[in-house]
Amino acid sequence: MKIDYDTLTTEWFDRAMSTGPINPTWKPKHYLDLFREWPEKYIKNYNQPFNPFAFAINSSALASSSKKHEDLKAIMAQASFLDLAASLYTEEIEGHAYIRNDFSFSIYWATMEKPFYGAFMNAYTAYGYLKLYEATNNAKYLSKAEKLVKTITSKDCKIKLSSTDSNDDFWLNEYVFIPTPSEVDYLQKLGTELHDDGYMRFRIYNGNISAILGLMKFRKTSGLSFADETIEKSCLTMSKLLHKQAFNGKYFSYSIEAEIMPDYGQLRAVNLAKFLAEATNDDSLKNTFKSFEKLFNDSIKDSIQDIYAKGSADAALTYRPLKTPV
Repeated sequence: MKIDYDTLTTEWFDRAMSTGPINPTWKPKHYLDLFREWPEKYIKNYNQPFNPFAFAINSSALASSSKKHEDLKAIMAQASFLDLAASLYTEEIEGHAYIRNDFSFSIYWATMEKPFYGAFMNAYTAYGYLKLYEATNNAKYLSKAEKLVKTITSKDCKIKLSSTDSNDDFWLNEYVFIPTPSEVDYLQKLGTELHDDGYMRFRIYNGNISAILGLMKFRKTSGLSFADETIEKSCLTMSKLLHKQAFNGKYFSYSIEAEIMPDYGQLRAVNLAKFLAEATNDDSLKNTFKSFEKLFNDSIKDSIQDIYAKGSADAALTYRPLKTPV
């Protein structure tokens, strides 16, 4: 699948990753004056003052600000602070770098115990480092992005963040975790596959596409081609399967697992389909985007909350009995 990287601009990537564009007149007053604070839930509920998406947004803000305020010391200081925050949640395992979530998280009425990992987290943090590189021209940030990307693409790392499922489809897995033993059977009933290494990996449409776009940004910025095979294989999976995200013509599903569960970002599903189609110029993806856009405009946009609530209720009625059969 050919990708014309020359057409993918900095602004295009920021829109695709939902990290911008940001008003370049913004500038930090000091290193703690973040453009986007860490999510309150991460601070209060998870006790984790780091989030990959917020990291990418803040790094993008610094890159934008640096174009107008080249000598502002606060930009360099804040870049160092953001690097420190990311470093505290970067775990090195056998020479590979993983963004680690240090909290348990409930999903599909099951629990991912800490720590858990994922291509989405690595990709968004790598994207943030690429923006810090743009803001400061410090090569160490490019190097850190490269290490995170290499972990996503590696076939030999201990915890694989990308994998081929039993249908021979290749995914950049948003969540990679060791399941609680008592929940393995339930998760398998949902369609979650247990791999030989003891990890389960959720196949989440929008997390997969976001990770693809992050890898494309690295390819564009660095000029290095080692991620090309991973990008192509994951794009081909989306070309084949993304149309299934439109669940029964009602709304956009969250994942292959528990397909009845609606994605919490219905418009996000449309936008990501659009950007992936633009990047690849793939006919199947272009047709999928057009159908997504029509479904959203005709049936979803005026009643998103009601549709999400109804879809979530339907998912609960369908899946929760699988965990505790009556």
